[in-house]
Amino acid sequence: LILYPILFVVFGSFWSANPGQPGHLTLDNYVSTLTDSGTYSILWNTLVYSLGVSVLAVSVGLILSFITTRTDAPLRRFLYYIPFFPLAFPGFLMNLGWIYLFGQNTGLVNVFFRDYLGLAWAQFHIYSLAGVIWATGVAQIPISYLAIAPAMSSLNPLLDDASRVSGGGLLFTLRRITIPLLLPAIISAFVLDFALAVESFEAPVMIGWPAGFYVLMSKIYLNTQNLVPPDYAQSGAYAILALATTMTLFILYSRFLRGAKKYQVVTGRGYARK
Repeated sequence: LILYPILFVVFGSFWSANPGQPGHLTLDNYVSTLTDSGTYSILWNTLVYSLGVSVLAVSVGLILSFITTRTDAPLRRFLYYIPFFPLAFPGFLMNLGWIYLFGQNTGLVNVFFRDYLGLAWAQFHIYSLAGVIWATGVAQIPISYLAIAPAMSSLNPLLDDASRVSGGGLLFTLRRITIPLLLPAIISAFVLDFALAVESFEAPVMIGWPAGFYVLMSKIYLNTQNLVPPDYAQSGAYAILALATTMTLFILYSRFLRGAKKYQVVTGRGYARK
């Protein structure tokens, strides 16, 4: 079920005509795509966008995981379930909500700051690179939280206590104890967020497109829906670039996992989660 559509896209990227039409195998689609300077601009936009989404989602997911599993903050049991709520809403509705709130001229928050507080300079324009990263990154926080929170809750708190008793402060303990032990989970969340951002569709089209910001997915949609006749051949080449980007990341991640044993903790006493 997974292999068949992928093979069809790969075959279409080498076909000289649209699917189902007479043609022949050729490399012209890749030659025209790779010699087009716009391709590298779109690829750069995709990498910057995906990196920003991953950093935002992992950072907030890490903070929420620390609050809910390693502190006695008020309402932390309630906060434990908050990150799951975005999973119940379609991406289209969430992006539409951000547009209603932060649209350049009509967004409710921007109107409030401009008309009622006189702070026109404080407006946030959702139709921008920052807006696309924000909308997608917030939607992917649950992914990072689901990957990091269980790993953080399973860490033995005695390791943190030993660091604090030995004179290490909070930041020292996080930097030398907690973060290194969580590195496999953090990298797992980062890789998954990055791959999901590369293939994300709603925010790049609904928010990035009006801002003139194009990534691989929005370019594929443009070639297949707005061109007459549709350019399926070049869309296939763009799809293979997206696939190569994510596969390269997963290959690097698999090589990282080969050394995962160095993150094992060997102690002289058992530890049971509360």
